[in-house]
Amino acid sequence: MQGWNAYLNEDRMTVGVVIVMNPKTGEILALVSHPTYENNRMARFIPAYYYQQLVEDERKPLFNHAISAEHPPGSVYKLAAAIGALNEGVVELNQQLECPETGQITIMQKYTQNEVGTPFDYVCWQDTGHGKVDWRHAIAWSCDVYYYKISGGFEEEVKQGLGVYRMKEYAEALGYGEVSGIELPGEMSGLVPDPQWKRINAGEIWATGDTYIASMGQGYVLSTPMQVLISFATLANDGKMMQPTLIYEVQDAEGNVITPFEPVLKRDITVDPVIEIYDEDNQATGEFR
Repeated sequence: MQGWNAYLNEDRMTVGVVIVMNPKTGEILALVSHPTYENNRMARFIPAYYYQQLVEDERKPLFNHAISAEHPPGSVYKLAAAIGALNEGVVELNQQLECPETGQITIMQKYTQNEVGTPFDYVCWQDTGHGKVDWRHAIAWSCDVYYYKISGGFEEEVKQGLGVYRMKEYAEALGYGEVSGIELPGEMSGLVPDPQWKRINAGEIWATGDTYIASMGQGYVLSTPMQVLISFATLANDGKMMQPTLIYEVQDAEGNVITPFEPVLKRDITVDPVIEIYDEDNQATGEFR
């Protein structure tokens, strides 16, 4: 952060988070929320002037940005669309989509399926385009146009995209839209939007472009740094999401281990969930996957 601020010749970056987790066990090995405050000054009593200083700081040092800050996640969110599109057969692994030399595509912005729509340009971060892009290179290059096409569809190249509801399903499978359950207070759940949410909270109909932008982790999408970490840790651990924890073991006053550490598998996203079916008397009548 200091390096970038020096390069930009301004204090543009003043808030940051670092979290280190073992993806195979869920152990949180380091968790830093910057700026922070001096714990020792609050050990016995909190000096009024110091507390007031912290409260008035616009960077919110008393706020745990690692688990409570909700921001548009940006391109890291593309993995939800990527695994969703591949798993649902929207695209094949080696299928190439065109990111044109102009670095943009034009879609018809619609609010209902049968309307004509309005032309709207959606651009890639690389204004000269990426050319032919397959699934792996789309991730490596973070090609925006590729993700526009697989999420919302595009003409004859991708006749039917993943769509907002299926994209939401895969995002939530990766841990977005829910608290992780780490042993800290004040954790936020973020937001994985859908048409119903927008209608209720924004009073507007979901537009075609909302799906395109959501695949970029922008628009209405919100997440915490902890959720971003968990999503990548889950993919790195072959789809097994481990419960993040700060507690290695519990000891008594003599240092004897009362509760040893055991990793907890939260869920395996490669396995379809089994949903129990109950009748009106709350008796299990079956299950479906």
